[in-house]
Amino acid sequence: MKIALKNIKYAVFASEETNCFEASVYVDGKKQGVVTNGGKGGCNFYHPRSLGVMLEVYAETLPPIDTQWGAIDSSADVLIDDLMTKHLEAKERTRLCKGKTVVRFEGQAYQEGEWTCFKRVYSLDFIATIEKQKGRRVVECLNQQMEVTQ
Repeated sequence: MKIALKNIKYAVFASEETNCFEASVYVDGKKQGVVTNGGKGGCNFYHPRSLGVMLEVYAETLPPIDTQWGAIDSSADVLIDDLMTKHLEAKERTRLCKGKTVVRFEGQAYQEGEWTCFKRVYSLDFIATIEKQKGRRVVECLNQQMEVTQ
């Protein structure tokens, strides 16, 4: 079963405990309904209710998910929240790369989500230039990762 979210409306200002959003839910390419969350820490709401039931039944067939706190069982909310997180991360990567070159250098420690940014449009020639200027090899380039996923 392929589950996708489309027509996503995300309200960062209203997201407190959870993401505040509304999205259309597509299963195997067909719209099945809408999912919403008010962002106050509660569960997702599925319209029609049968959509939530269908996703719960599907989630029960999936193996437990490993997290930093241990393994958790999958659920409709876990499936949808994972899709929302991936959507928001992709938007952030796109924002970071717009008009910039975003890299990590060999031998430099980076925290999760931390990058070295250059205010210049990405190109392979520019990567070669900064490697020469910095005297260090670029080991990861977010712009290249974006090209692969698109």
